[in-house]
Formats: sequence, structure tokens, C-alpha cells
Amino acid sequence: MTNPSASPTPPQRSFLRDWFDRLNTTPLGDLVRGHWTRTLDTRRMIVAAKLPDIVQAAVVRAVEESQPSLRRRDWFVLAIVFFGAPLLVVAGWVIVRSRRRSRLAARMAKLLDHLHALRPTVGDDAAKLVAAIAEFSNRWAKPTAGIETTLVNSSLPEMLRETVRQIVAGSRVRPHRAPQLAAILTRHFTQQIETGVSADVLVVQWSDVKQRQPWLAFGEPNLILGHALPTELAILVTTVVRRTRLWRREQADVARELLAHFLDGLAAGQPANRLATTFGSPGVAAKLIRRSKLRNRPLVWRAARRTAQSTALLLVVVIVWWSLLLIRFQFRQPTITRDFVGEMDQRSLAVPEADRAWPLYREALVKLDLSVLRDSSKWKGTDWHIQHDAFRHGPNGEHWPLVREHLSRNDVSLQLVRAAAAKPRFGFVFRDRTNTEFLETYRGSYDRFDASTRSLLTGVLLPHVQELRNLQRLLFADIHRTLADRDQPALTADLRALLALAGHVGELGFVMADLSSFAYLASCEMAIFDVLTTAPDLFSDADLRELAHRLAVFRGGGPLKIHIDEDRQFAADFLQQLYSDDGRGGGTLTAPGAALVLAKNWYDPVRPDQLASLWGQLRFQLIGSGLSGVVASRAEMQEVLDQYCALRSREQTRPLWEQDFDQDAESHTFLKRLDELSFTRLKYKLLLSYLQPQTELNRVIEISVTTETATLRRDATLVVIALELFHRRHGRWPEALTELCPDLLPEVPLDRFDGKPLRYRLVDGQPVVYSVGRNRVDDGGQPPTKRQPGEPGWKANDGDWRLWPMWEWDL
Repeated sequence: MTNPSASPTPPQRSFLRDWFDRLNTTPLGDLVRGHWTRTLDTRRMIVAAKLPDIVQAAVVRAVEESQPSLRRRDWFVLAIVFFGAPLLVVAGWVIVRSRRRSRLAARMAKLLDHLHALRPTVGDDAAKLVAAIAEFSNRWAKPTAGIETTLVNSSLPEMLRETVRQIVAGSRVRPHRAPQLAAILTRHFTQQIETGVSADVLVVQWSDVKQRQPWLAFGEPNLILGHALPTELAILVTTVVRRTRLWRREQADVARELLAHFLDGLAAGQPANRLATTFGSPGVAAKLIRRSKLRNRPLVWRAARRTAQSTALLLVVVIVWWSLLLIRFQFRQPTITRDFVGEMDQRSLAVPEADRAWPLYREALVKLDLSVLRDSSKWKGTDWHIQHDAFRHGPNGEHWPLVREHLSRNDVSLQLVRAAAAKPRFGFVFRDRTNTEFLETYRGSYDRFDASTRSLLTGVLLPHVQELRNLQRLLFADIHRTLADRDQPALTADLRALLALAGHVGELGFVMADLSSFAYLASCEMAIFDVLTTAPDLFSDADLRELAHRLAVFRGGGPLKIHIDEDRQFAADFLQQLYSDDGRGGGTLTAPGAALVLAKNWYDPVRPDQLASLWGQLRFQLIGSGLSGVVASRAEMQEVLDQYCALRSREQTRPLWEQDFDQDAESHTFLKRLDELSFTRLKYKLLLSYLQPQTELNRVIEISVTTETATLRRDATLVVIALELFHRRHGRWPEALTELCPDLLPEVPLDRFDGKPLRYRLVDGQPVVYSVGRNRVDDGGQPPTKRQPGEPGWKANDGDWRLWPMWEWDL
């Protein structure tokens, strides 16, 4: 396996590349991609609109269920086009026909006037009248006039004249050369009659015009007829010349050369049959003559011929190759060897029903009344952050009465949450129809959540995690209420429930669930700090030790980790959903896999039989089969995915003091290099379309940093609890955190930003616990001075991240 960090430096983007990218965004680009009319790319439009998932589903359903009908004006336009086109054709034919007849009548009138003018001079002499007609109408008369002139001036019998007319009419010579052919035939027949051949014999000999037709097809008909060549040799010359398939001018040259050869042989006294025998095979001779003539043609023509041959050969190869790909694309299917969703459900089903917390959470959500929060008229502003601040500041907030009203309406849900928190496991089953019906009812529309008919791991959504945030906010608000009312039993119950809720959410095994778990944990830690700041006497020593123990063993204890196996599971599911399996680690792209990719929506794949039109199905088959021939095979894709997952695993387990905040993550750089190189971008297009959205999301939320800062907040909370217990025992604050060990702390936690012990100092007799933050410089616990609004304290480039006394934690 190659080292991804050793990938070559991507080349600079060229001018043509930028120009083509800009062209692709124009209407011409849509035309090239097959959008001949203003075809609506509905998926691209929905993604560009940036609507919530529920609204997107409603839009798609409304459009698909509607049946757009043609308006009256549309029917009128359609009728005009349908019936108007034939009428226009008929009208054009009538106009052209009438104009042709008018032109013929005008010409006839002019010709008759000319004949009347000539009658006093030439009288009834037919030859002179025909010559005069030909002279008068040479600009617009047909070639038959020249033929008739030749026949009238000849001494041939009428039967031979008719034979000449038939031969000329059946010949393939150009019209302007028809009189010349008539003259040659007339001269030939005249010579035959002079040698004693009767007219009847000539008529019989030339009765089969098709047999003599090749003799007249070399541009100069007198080449053969103008010489006394035996029929056997004339046929041989004609056969060889026709098989050469040369230009007519070149055929005439070949015919001259062959005639000269045979005439010389006849002049030397050799019989015709011997000349024909010694000449050899007509096919071989024609091939040799053609090869010689082609070599003498111009260089430009030869280059164009080779280009055309290469293009035709390439086209044949592409058609054959594409046909084989299409057959393979149609008949190979993905082999689903693992049902990841089923495996998760099996782990949840293994938990006894009495130990599952989710049924109680679900009941709490059903009975949860959010009318106060959703009534924007009661809030001074409709921004979500206003409600968030109301929950955060408690009784000191402007909207605290609304928060208390919300709590009073949801006392039953609060009791259910506390009962659910006492359960040891979360126990959520994805393919439980009860859960699906609950989410469809609770969210209004959630048909995509049903995983009963699919095993697609990327199709699993986590709406229950989003809805549990309402319960987290309910507990957080109730902690402030119990703190204000000094209700110590309810306060400790809410803290236990909030901490248990954070642990339950983290059992799902998804990164987004882990991040929600860390956020719930941070709200619990914030609540503990609020109590220690305003009313520490509400906590007994036993309560503090219990909270410290729960925090220390949260998710197994030690540094917090996310589920790093999620990337490998998603990668394995990605491959088995898209590729076939040959049993040796290889495979090719399949039609269901291509439909999943072309849908550009991993949780709502499009099947080939759902495509809108015949053209859409045909385009899907052509694009999908072609894509299967250029993208990486399953083995190659597996190798790249292994490299990517290894990088992601290393990033997610690397402590903050080993990370460089000013550089992109290695996994993101790895994918960016694949995308910048033209060949690899095409080869791994499926992988990039699958991983890049996740990578961009992971860059924004900074998973590894979030995990490390969550660990740092948890450790700081343990330190603060130990400080409170030390102060209660000794009546003073310790001079250093080492005084807390090993009685209250096993060891001093590490600052995750530089790997050294967490900072502590006494300022005006009060303890200050802080981290050096992103700049890794110890500023003595001074808060940042250049912090951006809404930016976490650890992101500032100056000052330290003060953890205690709490200074604006970012949740």
C-alpha cells in the first residue's frame, strides 16, 4: 500500500481547463449534457435551494403527485404544428408545380415563335429545323435535344436509333455527356453496319443493356467502343477497372493502359483468349493497380484517408467495448454480504426490553408540548439563538417566564426523561415499525426513514437524535428552575438524567451521534459549574463524588473517543452497494450502484425503472455502462478507501498537541490530490462524490478538535469538583493541582493543546483553571482580547481558554 502523503504535487490548472469549467455552467453546457430543452434538473434545484429535509420531501412529493395538463393555448399551438406542417408541404408542392408549368408554357411559346420565324427561310427541312431548335434552346433544353440531332444526322435505321435512345437512357453517365455517348454509339453502329453486320444482329446483341453497361461507365465511353476490341477482352478490361474502385479519372487512365496492352498483343498476332489467360486474375490485378494509384495520390488525401480509417476503427472498437460494458452492466448485480443496519438492530434487540431507554424517551417526545417555544409572538425575535440564551441564562434571562411556562406544561415528559435515564441502555431499533410511525407522525413526513426494505448504511438518518435535543433543553432549563427554587433532589436527578442522556446518544455508533453526546455532556458540565458558582451548598460531598465518578467513567473513561470504525463500515457498505463481487476482492460497477451515484442523494436512490422517460432510461444505461468502464475496480477502490480510512483513524485518535491548526487534514489533502489530477479524478469519481461532502462537513465541525476539547472540558470539570472538595476539607484553595492527587484526583489532567498538565493559579485568592488554547502560549489565564463573536475561546490567537471560573463555553 502506498503512502498517501507521498502523492505527487498536483499540476496547476490550465487556461483551457478554467475555460471549459466556465463553459460547463452556461446553457451550452446543459445542451452538451443532453438538456435539449429547458429540462429541469430537479435534484440540483432542490439542493441549491438549501431547504430543510422535510420541506425538500414535501416539494418532491407535490411535484411527483401533480399531473401537469396542457392549457388551451398549448393545445392550439400543438394543433397548428400538427396540422399546419402537412398543409405547408402541400401548399409548397402546389406552388412549385404551378411555377414549373408556367415556365414550361413560356418556353413552349418562345420555341414556337422561333419556328414560325424560321419557316419562311428553311421551309420544311427537318434537319435544319432540329438544328435551329438545338441552337436556340442550348441554354435550357435537356440533353435529349443533342441526342436527337445526332440521330437525325446519322444514317442508322430507326430500330438502331431506338436502341441508342434506350442505351443512353439506361446509362449512368452525366446528363451533359449524354450527347457524346449517343455520338459514340452512333459511330460504333455505323462502323458495324459498314463491316457487314446487319441492324437486326446489333439490336439483338445490345438488347441486354445491363451486360454492356460497364463499357460505358469510365467517363470517356469511347475508350472501349472506339476500338475494335474483342468482347472477351472488353469484359476483362471492364471488370478490372471496376474492381479498382478508383476515381473516374483514374479509372479512365487504367482503362487506357489496359487497352494499349491488349491492342499491342492483338497487333502482335496473339489471340484474345490467350491474352486473357496470361493476364491473370482480375481481382489480383485490380488490387495491385489500386495500391499503386493510391500511393500516387496527394499527401493531404492520404492523410485524410488514414485519419478516416483510424476514426472508423476507433469507433468500431468503442462500440464493441461499450456493448460489452452494457451487457456486463445489465447482468451483474451487487452482492450484499453484510446488513449493517440489521447488525445494529441485533445489538439493540439483544438488550432486554425492561433495560431500554428509548421507549420512554419516545413517550416523552410524544407528550412534549412545544407550543410555547413555537409561538414566535411571545418572543422578542424569532431567532433560535434567543430561545437558546433564554435556556442558558436561567432566571437572569429576559424570557425566563416563558421558559417556566414551558416547564410547567411538560412536567410529565420531564418525569419520563428521568425514568428513561435510569435505564442502562438506549435500545433504539431502526427497523421497528413503531419507531418509523412515531417519526412520521412527529415530524409530519418522514418516509425516507423506513429502513425495512434496504440495507444501505448511508441511508440511515438520525432524526431521533435531533428530537432528543428538545429533551436535553428541557432538562437544562429544569436545572435552572431547581437551582432557583433550591430543590436539591430534583437538581441532582436532572443532572443524572442529562448525563445519562449524553451516554445513551453515544451508543448509536455514528459520528453525528457522538458529537450530540459531547454537546449534551457540555451542557451537563455547564450546569454543574452554574451550581458551584451560585449555590455550591446544594451539593453534598457525596453528590460531588458521585458526579465526579459518573464523569470519569463516561463512555469508558480516559480521553473521549468517537466511533472510528464508522468510516470503515461506511466504506464497506459503499462498495457492496455499488460493485459486484467476484469472490476475490474484485468487481465492477452495477446498474443499482450507478443509479445510487447518479441520484446524487445517498439516502434516496433512484432505480432504473423509475426514470421518467425512454430517453432518460437510455441515457442512464449509456452513461452508467460507460462509467463502469472508466472508474476504478472494486479492488482499486478498496485500496484507496483503506488509505483514506487509515488517515481518518489516525487523525481522530491524534491528540491536539500533535496537530497543526494551520494545515488541512491529511485525509482532506489526500482526496484533494485525487480530485486535482485529471486521470484519478475520473477513475475515482464515485469515491470523490461519496466522500467529499462528508469531508467538507468534517472540516467545518472539526471532529478531532471537538473530541479533544470535550475531553478537556470534562477533565476541567473533574478538577473543579476536586477543588471544591479540597476547599471544604481544608478551608483554603490548593497552591497547585498536585495537592489534589492522589486523594481527589488520580493525576493532574493534561492540557490537550500542548500535552502538559492543565494550568492552575490563584488570582486574588480565587482559583483559575485554564488551557493555553490554540496558540499554545501560556498567558497566565488571561482571556482573549481579539475573539470573534460566537467563536470558542480556544480558537483565539491570543490569550488563554479560561475553563474556571466559566467564561462562555461554546456549545
